[in-house]
Amino acid sequence: MNNKKLRLCRPFFLIAGLATLVGVLVFSQADSGITPNDNRDLDGTDGITSAPFGCDATNGYPFIRFAGAGSERESEIFLFHSPHNQPFSEVLPSTQDPTGNWGASINNTQVSLRFRRPEYLKGESVPAVVILRNMGPLPRGWWRNALPDHGYRFTVWHEGKVATWGRPQQKPDLAPHDVSNLAPTLDPYGCYLGTKTQDLTIIDLRRFFNLKRFGKYSVQAQISLPSSDGKAEANIVSGIATFEIVKQLSE
Repeated sequence: MNNKKLRLCRPFFLIAGLATLVGVLVFSQADSGITPNDNRDLDGTDGITSAPFGCDATNGYPFIRFAGAGSERESEIFLFHSPHNQPFSEVLPSTQDPTGNWGASINNTQVSLRFRRPEYLKGESVPAVVILRNMGPLPRGWWRNALPDHGYRFTVWHEGKVATWGRPQQKPDLAPHDVSNLAPTLDPYGCYLGTKTQDLTIIDLRRFFNLKRFGKYSVQAQISLPSSDGKAEANIVSGIATFEIVKQLSE
């Protein structure tokens, strides 16, 4: 993997002021269990991110980036399998990853959404694993929101109620800045996906929704990206993934 490409799509940290961002609510009800919360840093971190990793895969799409709290563990999983030539479904074509909840391909781009567990306890972190894939013959570049959402919007269904959280894509500040003191990079940041590569982002849904009711939740992720020619913008959506909030985990 070309190291130059890896550096072009690196995650950045945001300062605590991002925690005050307000999501866009499509529908909510005070006791629905899925009303957007105030975006507090619930897990004691502010989205610890790992350095990019390249993973070789036969007939697949190598990862060039892992981001989000817990991403280091994800990268270890894939790096363990890769040297041993062990297959893992996340890098295979969507037709060979039936539990990946891949959405339709739009402009040679696909989004997958999955949860590593089917059940979570009330009050526990609920990390959504989102994979963004470039299947096209051309590299893709865009401006992407940073923590905590990385440019994604989420829609959640529960007991007949539906709510959506997202923030408007911010315009990049292209003015020159003094970086001699390693000043934090401004949000949004420039992101890049090479030909037939993908990245994985872990996003805790508790940052955006009060998942306070027991029962099954259905979730869909979406992200707006420019077309490969840069002349239009398309909304890329995942398939629908599910998890359940329970009083006690099944054995």
